[in-house]
Amino acid sequence: MNRNDNTPKPALSFTLIVKDEEKYIEGCLQSIQDIADEIVVLDTGSSDRTIEIVKRNNVKLHHFEWIGDFSAARNEALRYATGEWIFIIDADERLKIEEKEKFFAF
Repeated sequence: MNRNDNTPKPALSFTLIVKDEEKYIEGCLQSIQDIADEIVVLDTGSSDRTIEIVKRNNVKLHHFEWIGDFSAARNEALRYATGEWIFIIDADERLKIEEKEKFFAF
C-alpha cells in the first residue's frame, strides 16, 4: 500500500491464522469486531466452513499454503496487516467485554 497518499492508516489490526476453525471463528471475530480497525484472516487450507464464515464478516481474507512452519504463516499474515498496532489472536480466543475498556487505557 502506498502511504504517500492520504489514505488513513488503521490504528489497530488483528491477525488470525486459521485452518478448519468453523467451530470457533465466528465467536472470535465477533469479540474483536467493534474495536478492530482491520481484521486479517490467513487461511492455511480449510476444508470445513471456515472460509464461508469468514466471508460473512468484514475482514481481509488471504490464503497461504501450509508448509509446516508457524513463523512463515505468521509473517505472511503480518505482511497484510497495515495498522499502527497489530494484535495476534487465535480463532479459539475471545476478547472479553471488560478487557476492551482496559485495552485502550494505556
